[in-house]
Amino acid sequence: MNIKQFPAALVTIAIANPMLSVAVLTTTIAIVPSIIAPQPATAAWYDQFTGVYMNIAGSQYYFGDYVQDPNPKFNGSTWEVTCGSSSNVCAHGYNRSIPRVVQWLAQRMGR
Repeated sequence: MNIKQFPAALVTIAIANPMLSVAVLTTTIAIVPSIIAPQPATAAWYDQFTGVYMNIAGSQYYFGDYVQDPNPKFNGSTWEVTCGSSSNVCAHGYNRSIPRVVQWLAQRMGR
């Protein structure tokens, strides 16, 4: 059924079932097109990040851009995150624990 045919189908249903109130019919006609109509795709906030490097207890893990170029930009850093098409490092750290958001980004990228 085409979206333009949907209101006509509702009217047919309303005639067949007189118990269907006008308010319910009007509300349905107003709400359904916004639910059924295709919505444009939106990018998530984390789509701008392109690579994650993590060094956990001496084991190095590479995700995204770091798979092709496994060289961290900052010597001794325990984690780095790259973003943008030029793969600039937008965040890095030297602490022993990896922030949860960095781990979460790595899970979204896969290996």
